[in-house]
Amino acid sequence: WTWNSLIDQHPTYVSLSFVYNYVSHTSLQSLYKKFDDLWWHQLLPNRSVDVLQDVLHKTNAFIERHRPWSAGYSHLSRSEVLGICLESLRLIACFLAPIVPRLSSNIFQQLGLGSNDGCRQEAFRPLCKGQHRPLIPRLRTPKN
Repeated sequence: WTWNSLIDQHPTYVSLSFVYNYVSHTSLQSLYKKFDDLWWHQLLPNRSVDVLQDVLHKTNAFIERHRPWSAGYSHLSRSEVLGICLESLRLIACFLAPIVPRLSSNIFQQLGLGSNDGCRQEAFRPLCKGQHRPLIPRLRTPKN
């Protein structure tokens, strides 16, 4: 069992290669290899999570660069930009599911996938109908 076997066969709204060509400039296969190698072979799960954080940072930079809220700003359509970002989040949630299941479940629910269906073959739908709430609430300091 590897992460590759879990996610590799899942059709998505936008193709996985399209996501990773635009977001991380690396192949999806190399993401699986890096993650599996660090987690299972080098026994460095904390470093494997760093690989996922790198994809998240690149996804954030991608959405800032293409600005889907500004019409005509990017050569990509608004739906392509949002689709790439949503698929990146879904894949990150799949990788994180064994580590932080509640966070992954929240991501899947907000993507309209159901808490346990985000990594399933038929999971992703082009329209997300989830509830829009912060995944991780802000810390609030008590007022004295």
